[in-house]
Amino acid sequence: MLRSQTPNAFPSRLSFVSASGWVLAACSLLWAAGTLGESPSTVAAAQSPLPAEAPLGAGRGLARAAADRKPIYFVVIPANSLSAVREWQESQGKSTRKRLDHDFIVIEVVLTAEGKWPAEEPKGEGETPVPWAPDLAKQFLEARLGVLGENPVLALFDFSGVLLGRNDGEFPKDSKLRKALKAAIVQNKRMDNLFSEVEKGVQVIGLALKKKKFPEACRAYEAIRGHEIPLDSPPGVARGESYRELKAEFEKRRAVAEKFEKDNDLASAVSEYEQVLASFPLREWQGELRNRIGILWRKIYGGSGGLGGNGGGGR
Repeated sequence: MLRSQTPNAFPSRLSFVSASGWVLAACSLLWAAGTLGESPSTVAAAQSPLPAEAPLGAGRGLARAAADRKPIYFVVIPANSLSAVREWQESQGKSTRKRLDHDFIVIEVVLTAEGKWPAEEPKGEGETPVPWAPDLAKQFLEARLGVLGENPVLALFDFSGVLLGRNDGEFPKDSKLRKALKAAIVQNKRMDNLFSEVEKGVQVIGLALKKKKFPEACRAYEAIRGHEIPLDSPPGVARGESYRELKAEFEKRRAVAEKFEKDNDLASAVSEYEQVLASFPLREWQGELRNRIGILWRKIYGGSGGLGGNGGGGR
């Protein structure tokens, strides 16, 4: 039976982020490759137990999943298990094969007799080899699954690379596999929706920043900040960049208030801080600003001269 993973916990992303920098570079290249929309060769296999579209190698498959936003059905087959896996594939029902064909990107890696990944991916007629893809894909997948090689592995991912479930050794019966595939489709759709919402939110933030509508930009960011998507995915990167742009504007306005405070023009500093508070309603900044305003008001009313003395100046 496939061991399910809790999508909200994002176990694959956490293990990936903690991996070394060369794995991060591999992921970035795979995301970039996903925008290329490579077209793999297809085969007519209406009577075949395998999906109608031939399985892809890991590099092309990951790129295709990112581009098409389809969940990934990933099979690793050691050489000594090939006949057993093929027998299991032949036992799959018509509805299972149809679902794999239409709803999934099927990736299959047949290991060499020495337990190593193939040096070059399968390719259709006229396609050129992609020598870097197998190594990068191997790093990407093993960062999520651990070292592969001894036993056959079936793993399900959403299109972003989040691990949804896996099975090592004996593969599940067809009825359990269908349930796992259905659940993977639901989780993949959830991630697709999150990606779309973040992408739309980033657009709103960008437009609001151009128009200097900072409250609108902050509200748009608050709406998408909690969306659990891989930080290295395109919308994850774009969301991070939007936050940095928003923070730069906030710090620019806060610096004006800090200058008034440094010059002991406390009334003007309070006025400026309050304007920044209204313009940038992000919770982490709101607490900081309210605290600063409170300190200044205490200085103003507790100072020896009140508003007319050393603590009070006006613009």
